[in-house]
Amino acid sequence: MSLNVKPLFSRIIIKKKKITQIGMIILPANAKSMETSEGEIAAIGDEVSCVKVGDYVIYGKYAGAKMEIKDDVNEYVVLNEEDVIAIVENKLDPA
Repeated sequence: MSLNVKPLFSRIIIKKKKITQIGMIILPANAKSMETSEGEIAAIGDEVSCVKVGDYVIYGKYAGAKMEIKDDVNEYVVLNEEDVIAIVENKLDPA
């Protein structure tokens, strides 16, 4: 299922990285304390200048006013471009 949401202004939508297993420990879906602050840019607003769709980024865990969106498969977070801390280059770990 594709995301049919277009963020406005300098907002971005990030597909959150899923963590379902660490070593031999399987985590429940509601393990919020293990939630990561990284993911792939799924959509950008017209005023975004530093990142592009497909970039893998790290963002502030408690950054700004975040809003979450869920579809059948993925979870997304909507936040402002300035909440992105870094772009990860040469990412080896599949999302």
